Amino acid sequence: MANISRLPESWYWVGRAKKFGTNPVEVRLLHQKFVLYRKKDGSLVALNANCPHAGANMASGRIEEDRLVCPFHAWAYGESGVCEKIPGTDCIPKFARVATFPVKEQHGMVFLYYGRRPKFELPFFQGKDPNDFFCSSKTVTIFQDAHWWTVCANAWDPQHFWHVHNRIPREAPVYDYPEPYVANVSFKSKVAGKNMADRFMRKVSGEDVDLELTTYCG
Repeated sequence: MANISRLPESWYWVGRAKKFGTNPVEVRLLHQKFVLYRKKDGSLVALNANCPHAGANMASGRIEEDRLVCPFHAWAYGESGVCEKIPGTDCIPKFARVATFPVKEQHGMVFLYYGRRPKFELPFFQGKDPNDFFCSSKTVTIFQDAHWWTVCANAWDPQHFWHVHNRIPREAPVYDYPEPYVANVSFKSKVAGKNMADRFMRKVSGEDVDLELTTYCG
């Protein structure tokens, strides 16, 4: 585990679209802090939350003319992350810039890419057009107190599905890598659980089900 990144370069869900307006909003991903806000045209901007001048959290600042203004000394940063205005001087030091991050809205959700440029598009079901689907407002958020690696590894652990989820493998898993940074595993399993959900599934779909799981970048 020592060589596994704490926060891999990938897309991350950071909240519902309605959460982000024309005021700065702080977002945290493990040890990293980001600030997101909307420009006048409605597009989203994502920056590193810490001002390089004195380290202030710019999520406590304000937005002026589509710039993020630091609450400590009012240094103003544009969407490119470069400081564009400092009160009382026209001299802007070269270090006055913060990292920027790609963001994308889809189905009323906002996703941030932890990296300079996305190595792959925002994940979606293979072979499906996101525009053909909608997202219900009645969604469920699940918090898992575990390392990201453990969560991803579950998808590649048929023995885990057997002993925890009562899915007994009927055949050896099939591994596939359809695109760069994308890995897929599929296998047929017997639904062996005795709970209400599994009894209902057997009644509707039969005793056997096909499981398919895909991970991106992890």
